[in-house]
Amino acid sequence: MPIDAEEIELSITAPEMQVVLRAVPHEGESDGKASRFVGTHEKLGIAQEYAGTLTDVVAGTPYAGEFAEEAHVGHGH
Repeated sequence: MPIDAEEIELSITAPEMQVVLRAVPHEGESDGKASRFVGTHEKLGIAQEYAGTLTDVVAGTPYAGEFAEEAHVGHGH
């Protein structure tokens, strides 16, 4: 869902880093709202499961969400 934010902050706990994600609206998103945010950091090139927090302030209300990737297990035949 598009939100009214120019950027959001991504905090990753291992490897420890902070990344600012900037709004890159999809086609059709307007009025300064976006559902896609993009950022880069040299530590993001490491193949691993990341965990951390995503934070933002939307319409004056602070939001934070925890996330954790799970290992992808291959299926043997």
